[in-house]
Amino acid sequence: MVLDEDEPRIRADRSYFARSFVNDTFPADGAVESQWTLGEIVTTLIGAGFTLRHLAEYPEPF
Repeated sequence: MVLDEDEPRIRADRSYFARSFVNDTFPADGAVESQWTLGEIVTTLIGAGFTLRHLAEYPEPF
């Protein structure tokens, strides 16, 4: 599979809610990565005593 590195995309072979995935891109070459949803991260930070003053998202891919 050849992917255009400059084209933003959602990969059908990866789930947003999966706990981990194998990174098949260079330089990772098979590294297993853990991932958390934005909700899990924000909830954990608030639970640890942080105060959330602003949260924003933008349509840019990176």
